[in-house]
Amino acid sequence: MKPHLDQPFRRRDFFMAAARSAVLAVMAGFAVWQEAKRRRLENDPNCIRLSVCADCVEFGRCTKPKATATRV
Repeated sequence: MKPHLDQPFRRRDFFMAAARSAVLAVMAGFAVWQEAKRRRLENDPNCIRLSVCADCVEFGRCTKPKATATRV
């Protein structure tokens, strides 16, 4: 008995599976990169965000006037 050899493997299915795998790999790589960046900057005393303090990992401990004004 031949398993699944009756149906030809379509070229479109191959490219769709490859694209799906590539997108998943890119998303996973981006998530890993963001987590590594978050861990590296966790105790950084310098403010790296110029516009949004609430997104900063150091927001709770930041003593800069912009962060203090945002917390109030």
